[in-house]
Amino acid sequence: MKTQHLIPILFLAGFCTVSAQTNNTASDSAAPLPASAGQLTEAQIEAMVINAKIDGITFDRSLDRCLELIQSNNFPDWQTALRTLHKQRQKIVRSLIATLDGQFPVDVKQEAALALGIYWAPEAMGSLINNLALDDIDAGYPHGIVSDDEMADLSQPPVTTALIKIGWPAVPSLVECIATNDAPISTGKCVSIISVIEGHDIAKVRLEQAFNAESNPERKSRIQAALHKLEEVK
Repeated sequence: MKTQHLIPILFLAGFCTVSAQTNNTASDSAAPLPASAGQLTEAQIEAMVINAKIDGITFDRSLDRCLELIQSNNFPDWQTALRTLHKQRQKIVRSLIATLDGQFPVDVKQEAALALGIYWAPEAMGSLINNLALDDIDAGYPHGIVSDDEMADLSQPPVTTALIKIGWPAVPSLVECIATNDAPISTGKCVSIISVIEGHDIAKVRLEQAFNAESNPERKSRIQAALHKLEEVK
């Protein structure tokens, strides 16, 4: 699996969707009803017609069609389009998490990490934190999923960049990583990320609150070490 294999999937990242039906024949009309359609209720038939408006559309037209339905005055169409976009986003995020956690080349895993940040995927926080070591590996850093302008702004490694993009939802998991990790490098990374997300002063208050609420001496010691590290990176 190569880096460019992720790019077609991620092209629609700003819209959080792709179509799962990449092999279907393009069609704006409803799919034929089954022979038993006469036994269906009117609402069920209407739902089948609405779903067919999206399901029959090929990859390169799926986004435009969903956006058309969202902008329509027909509430069932609007509701179905949003539901479809949400489901497709979930599928993509799950695929990216599997890529990040799987046995793939480093550059592909780094691309997946960046993409999870672009998708603002809090559900990927555990996998991202577990893969912080990817930040220490130079795999050429091609990052084909970002524009030239975005590339110019990238000053952080891929996993760190993703966690910063996710923002405040990642902070509790980062604090937990600090409390359970004895590796100074990982602690330093988590402290730096929290500081970028929330600012030094709020990060200090958050770590102090975690320290005061902690009863386990080992966890407490790790959080205290993180507080010292925070002052170093100020």
